[in-house]
Amino acid sequence: MININEIKIKLKELGFKDESVDTIIYDVIQVILAKSFGSCLLKFPENEQSKLKKFSINEFEEYIEKNKDKLPEFSGEEFKNIYNETWKNYFDTISK
Repeated sequence: MININEIKIKLKELGFKDESVDTIIYDVIQVILAKSFGSCLLKFPENEQSKLKKFSINEFEEYIEKNKDKLPEFSGEEFKNIYNETWKNYFDTISK
């Protein structure tokens, strides 16, 4: 998994200023979290997916707390793949 220091170095090599780097990292991590959530959501039955998509973040956190023993498994490997793929796509896009 690419670490934050490597990401910062690569962003600076691509010409981003120090003050922009943290914002970019934050934004890409938000995308990674959304993709991870989407991947996890797809493991629920369809009727449950529809219900969960309508939840606010607070409702979703409450749902997780009440149902943590019944949630589909989401592995660290899945997260790692989403993380690496998202950063690779980001760097591919801005390098063009």
